[in-house]
Parts: sequence; structure tokens; C-alpha cells
Amino acid sequence: MPRLILRLLLFLIWTNVPALAADSITLILKNGDRFSGVILSENANRVVLQSTIAGKLKIPLDQIAIREKPLVDKPASAQPSTAAVIPPAKSTPPVKTTGTPSLTPGPSPAETTNLLSQTWLQTYMPDLLDPFMTNWHGGIQIGLDLGYGTTDRQTYYANGNSTHSYGRLRNFADLHAAYGFLNKVQSAERIDGSWKLDVDLGSRRRIYIYNQIGASYDRIRKLDRQYNEGVGFGYKILQKPKMNLRGEAGGQYQLMDYAPDSLLADRHIVSIRFGEAFAWTISNKFTVNQKVSFVPNLQEFDDFRMRFELGLSYPLLKRMTINLNFFNEYDSSPPPGVDSNDLQLQSTLGISF
Repeated sequence: MPRLILRLLLFLIWTNVPALAADSITLILKNGDRFSGVILSENANRVVLQSTIAGKLKIPLDQIAIREKPLVDKPASAQPSTAAVIPPAKSTPPVKTTGTPSLTPGPSPAETTNLLSQTWLQTYMPDLLDPFMTNWHGGIQIGLDLGYGTTDRQTYYANGNSTHSYGRLRNFADLHAAYGFLNKVQSAERIDGSWKLDVDLGSRRRIYIYNQIGASYDRIRKLDRQYNEGVGFGYKILQKPKMNLRGEAGGQYQLMDYAPDSLLADRHIVSIRFGEAFAWTISNKFTVNQKVSFVPNLQEFDDFRMRFELGLSYPLLKRMTINLNFFNEYDSSPPPGVDSNDLQLQSTLGISF
């Protein structure tokens, strides 16, 4: 009886050797490196191989020259077996045996390090960057204001915005530019941009912290360069599918570099910042976005800057919108000859993505 059981076990092992060997494969790369293991998955870009020595490897498909399966002994009745090579086929020299089975040597530590250093950007960087390179939404707007007659005017506008969310993180980016002439006298030359990062806190995610940076240039207001950076807290006052309202408070540093003819020295200001943002999707055809920020000087409260934004959007086509934008910036301490208010009313065509 024990002999019968032993024979059955030997028979089962012998008949399953081809199936076990079929799962193993050796990949020969174009640089000569060889990796043996089991293929876990494969797509149009890469092969995921479970190597007994190097662990799990992600190998770009275009780096593989040969796929070689190990030799497996078969019964005499079967056709002669040779090493199976999966295209792209490439002849290999015969392996000489000396009485013991020939095993494909695994990669040395130096070879493994070389492979990882060559393919790290192709294999691992996409996995790390995918969450931050996808799920972006936004739009680009272009508009102009032309008039010819007793008074000639030409003003061109460009606005861009994008948003991104991943888990508890949210990114907001905005860019505004204007350029124009009134009776052949330059009436607008400005550009300003900002980037803001929010990080939600707590299980309900109503409270968040933020970091915001921005820069601008305005020739008409004699501002060669303005830079600001601030941090603070925010609270989501209202969260509904078609309406949300947020309030913010924090600190902000401002650098104002004025033009030489402004008769003002450069200013470095530490301020408090209060902000509010409101968004409302009235219908599938109409949306409203509104923002306001109030930034008073921490040392002189009557020295402050304020910005108000209002945008109305109506879709013309699937990804094309007509927009009406209202911007107003107020500076309580402008350069001589410059008005405190800077009012902009724009009508633009936009493309969303």
C-alpha cells in the first residue's frame, strides 16, 4: 500500500512538471539583462514580473528582446522539445549540459540596480504622478472690446483657470491678462496669476488649511512687480451639489515694487487676509462664481487692498461658453496720479476642459 501511494505521488508530480514550468519565463532585455519569474500582468506598455530574486519588477514592453521559456522533458512519444521563444524570435546558441540541469542564472545585484536606474522614470514615476496629472478641470477665455469713431479703443482680455482635486487636496490656479489702447494712448497692460492649495482636515472635511501665492504686473498702475504669499484656515459654510460657500482668514506677506516714476519706495507689508468664495450652478445653462478678499496692513489698518470678482457663464455649445466678468481692485495707497479703484468689465468667449 505505501508503495502504491508513493507511485501515485511520483506520477502526479511528473505529469504536472510541464504545467509548473509553463508559468515560469525568462525575459532577456535589449541591454543583455535576464530576469526569470512569473508574469503577473501585462498591458500595451509594460510587463509586471514576479522575480524570485529581485521581487516584483515593472519592465517596459519596448525593452524586452526575447521571452524564453525553460526546457521541459517530455515523454518519448511526444515531439522533440526545444526552448520556446515568443516573438520577437531571436536565435540563441545551444546550451551544453554536463550531466546536471542547466539553470538560467538570476540577475546579480549590480544588474538589478542597473535595470532599476534605467527604467525607474518609465515604470514608477507614472504611478506616482498619475493622481496629480489627471482630474484637472478648467477653462480658457478670450475677449476683446473694440470701438472706432471719435474715440478709438481696443482692449484685449485673456483669462484662464484650472482646478484639481485628489483625496483631501485641492489645487486652484488663475491667470488674468489685459492689454489695450484708448485714442492711441495705452490704457491697459496687466497680468496677474495665483495658485492656491487647500488641505481638508477632520472626518467631515469642513475645516481646511490653505497656502496661496500670487504675482502680478501692471504698467498703468506703475507696479513693476507685486508678489504675495499667505497661509490660513478656511471653513466650508455651505456644501450642496449646486451651491457652496467658504470663508477664510489668515496672514499674508506682500511685496510691491513700483516703477521709478511712481515716486513711491518699494513696500514690504505683513497683512491680515479675510476671504470669501461663492459658487452657484443656477441651472445646467447658467453658473455664478464670486470671490472677495480684504487685506489690511497689520500695522496700519486703514492701509488696505481689496479685490472683488464676479463671473457669469452661459454655455453656447458643449464646451464653449459666453462669459461676463466683473473685476474691481481697490488700493487705499496708490501711487500719485493713479486712481484707487481699478474696475474691469469683460465679455469673453471660453472653452472648458
